[in-house]
Amino acid sequence: LLTSVVLLGEFNDSFAYASSGKKFRRVNDEFHEENYGQTFTRDDVLACYLDLGVEDEENRSIRVSFTKNGEELGTAFEYSHQIFAEQT
Repeated sequence: LLTSVVLLGEFNDSFAYASSGKKFRRVNDEFHEENYGQTFTRDDVLACYLDLGVEDEENRSIRVSFTKNGEELGTAFEYSHQIFAEQT
């Protein structure tokens, strides 16, 4: 029986956009919570986009963004590709 639940954005190297309109992330055991977009309900259509930044090899950033009902909400998270390269 599962007695505890860990959600996206609550464990290391994860992120989330919540129905409250906030974004959450945890990196290096540090939890961050910020206002990001609009609130949403189960009738809304959400999409998540991952930009791996392949155009600029030297200054490559990984960007995560979301849309709500087709409306772009902007970049929610941005990471240096080096952070992930160091983990492999």
